[in-house]
Parts: sequence; C-alpha cells; structure tokens
Amino acid sequence: MNLATKLNAWLTPTVRKYLHAAVALIAAVAAIWGLSTDTVNVWVALVIAVGGLLSAVLSAIVTKRADMTLLYSFVAAIVVGLVALRFVNPALAEQIDNTLSAVVAFSSIFAFARTDTSTLTGAPAAEVTTSVPADGTPPTTTLS
Repeated sequence: MNLATKLNAWLTPTVRKYLHAAVALIAAVAAIWGLSTDTVNVWVALVIAVGGLLSAVLSAIVTKRADMTLLYSFVAAIVVGLVALRFVNPALAEQIDNTLSAVVAFSSIFAFARTDTSTLTGAPAAEVTTSVPADGTPPTTTLS
C-alpha cells in the first residue's frame, strides 16, 4: 500500500477538507490582524508555517495531477523560504509574516476547493472518469 492510499484511509477527503479550511481560516485571520515581531506572534507564525506546509505537502502527495503536485510543491517551497528569510532577516519579520499568512491562506483555500468529498480519493469529480470494461469485470476509476 503506497503512502497516498494510507493517507486517504486515515485522512479521508472530508477530514482533509476540514483541515484545509482550518489552516486557511487561521492564516487569513493572522493576515488580517497582522503579526508583529513579539515572542507570542513568532509562535503564531510558526503554527501558520507548519500548518501551511503540512497542507501543501499532503495535497502534493494525494493529488494525481502532475501540475497540481508541482503547484503544491511550489507552495511548500515558498513557505519554507519565507520562514528561512524570517530568521535571516528579522527586521522584515512583520512583512514576511503577513506574506506567509496570505500564501498559506490562499493555498489552503485552493486545496479546500479542490477536495471533493463525493469521490473516493478526494479528487475533483470532473477529473475522475470511470471506465466499464466490456468483459463484465468491475469498472475502474482513473483520473483524467
């Protein structure tokens, strides 16, 4: 059993959809309020970064489309880059935190919108096709 199958068994599409929504909501609220550079907000920024990173990595693993895998991987790289930049240049922490929140909110909302709870894998129904073999064997579902 591959990693995506194990993740789908544990993190069903419905659970993933709620996780993406929670990450997006937290990141959006943080972006609206703005994060300052005091110690408490460093932890808020870290939580947003970890949540956004996990959301993007999970999405990259379970998606079957190469372009979506690339997009989610790119988002994960941006999150890691922003966190690294924050520690390299603490003078820009406020701007970096707000950018981080916006990137995480957008990518998590995108993942939320793409997660379809009506399909077994969570892939959007428009991307799933079912082929019925003429010989009477059970149909197979593939992503187009």
